[in-house]
Amino acid sequence: MIFAVTLLSLLFFAGLAIDAGSLYVTYGQLRRAIDGAAVAAANDYKAEYGMTLNTDRMTKAALEILKLHDLDPAKMNMHIYICDSATKPADFAVLCPTSPTELKRKLVWVDATLEAPLYFLSLLGFNNVPLQSHTIAEAAPIDLVIIIDTSESMASETPGYSTPYNPAGCIAANNCQPMQKAKEAAKGLIETLFPGYDQVAVIGYDVGVKPLASITMYNDLDLAKNAVDALQVHDDPPYTHIINRWNSVYKGGVDLFGFNPVYPEDRDGDGADDDSDDPMDPTDVAAECRTISDTIAEELWDDTLNLGLDSLGGPCDNPYYLDSYYWGLDRDGDGIVTIKDENLTTKEQLFPTPECDISTDPPTCPKPTWMYMTPNSTCTGCGIRAGAQVLKRDGRPNAVWVMVVLSDGLVNLSDTPASNPNIPSKFPLGYCTGGIGSYNWGFGCEDKRKDATLSPRYCLDTNPATCPPGSISALGDPSLYSVYDYALDMIDYAALQKSTNPAEETGSDISIYAIGLGSAGSVPSGASGPIGEYLLRYAAAVGDDGERTPDPCASTPTKTSCGQYYYAPSGNQLGEIFNDISTRIYSRLTQ
Repeated sequence: MIFAVTLLSLLFFAGLAIDAGSLYVTYGQLRRAIDGAAVAAANDYKAEYGMTLNTDRMTKAALEILKLHDLDPAKMNMHIYICDSATKPADFAVLCPTSPTELKRKLVWVDATLEAPLYFLSLLGFNNVPLQSHTIAEAAPIDLVIIIDTSESMASETPGYSTPYNPAGCIAANNCQPMQKAKEAAKGLIETLFPGYDQVAVIGYDVGVKPLASITMYNDLDLAKNAVDALQVHDDPPYTHIINRWNSVYKGGVDLFGFNPVYPEDRDGDGADDDSDDPMDPTDVAAECRTISDTIAEELWDDTLNLGLDSLGGPCDNPYYLDSYYWGLDRDGDGIVTIKDENLTTKEQLFPTPECDISTDPPTCPKPTWMYMTPNSTCTGCGIRAGAQVLKRDGRPNAVWVMVVLSDGLVNLSDTPASNPNIPSKFPLGYCTGGIGSYNWGFGCEDKRKDATLSPRYCLDTNPATCPPGSISALGDPSLYSVYDYALDMIDYAALQKSTNPAEETGSDISIYAIGLGSAGSVPSGASGPIGEYLLRYAAAVGDDGERTPDPCASTPTKTSCGQYYYAPSGNQLGEIFNDISTRIYSRLTQ
């Protein structure tokens, strides 16, 4: 009898131990599941194509996590609350901002009650025990900068496009392609963010970017979409109207640019039209040309100049006239076309009114003259520099910083001392330096020396020890440093956080998504590969984890999306790409 009683007692306590252990394991499973559900719900704290925020989508995401933890949602009671919920637990309500001046918070409260089964005690009529748990997750707000190339090539898919092209018609009709598709996709991305929590800045770049003071980080997302709508394709001065003999000069049998592609009026690269030996002497025009003659042929070319080319002579460049473009129009009606006619025509063709006063020489404009005259219009480094500065100026410490960069062309310009005071004054036109017959000018400022490893990469750091690993100091020959090198440096300034060179200056925690559109993935003549795509892939690699390696695109074929880089053959794919980016923009959890 004693044994029987003892055995029953042992069985009773063993049963209690089994049930207690089962409850402990089930509660741990519930806690992990609720934590994961809160993470999933907070990560889905976003709008969707203009829909107002509700908890339905969050609930679905949370339930999926519960199922992954082998919990049956039918056997539990789960609730999700956000600060905007009409009713919410008191412990949660005290965490939510109540003042209109307080920043909104992406807080999510998840609680659940699970009926945990009992095994031994079920023999005594006790079948289940309710287990309850709750947790709070917070998704960081998003600070997003959208950077879009607005050069004239962004109208290349417009019906009737040909070179030269005047985009005024498609701008008025609002149908420049792929620009319009890019704008629609960008607005779709903005619509996945949530007003009051997330904020957006929009930057268009071509010859340059707007001054930093005029770039706004919007917390009103409708205003951000208006900023996207305001982007316009840049009207590039027609390269085909550069005087032919300025354009085609030969050295060593190679056809080179015979003019400065940044500022055609400037033959010595000092940023000024006056290239005479003595700029203070108004009679010293021998190096620019003789006095105004009766025939255009004599005014366009000076056979007495020796520029080290295959044939004697050089382009006439009178400091008192804008004479690099030839339009062939008799503006003064005297029956012949002279530089006087060309000067009048150039002003009317290149300088917008009423923005510029074309009665002066040179025209009085809010921007430097070269910005109206350069046939180049892709300053990728300008856009990335401005985007990084906006995030560093307006980005919130508790927010996720994201940059989306779209380009369809090769970088061919950089900032100047006027737009970036860190550039020395000895580079008045930025980093497309050189002269007639030089490498940079010969390739229109496009640095086609780069390959898949971005080698050679040049550096202008005063202390060469701080240069990126593997780069070459260009202090001895600054003309080696190109607009491409500048764009690489601006990417590092934006997002590089880790480097194998501990002395190298690093950037900020910015996630970069890069989109190469159309010709960005093509191999330009004279290059060893798609150098436009190489640049954008580099931005995506650095913007992925803050360091250059590993590169998710290292073994991926060109014209292929990889990591945070996307390739779009045409504007038709941009909507899908921006939508995918919206699903990948992560929210850092703070609780």
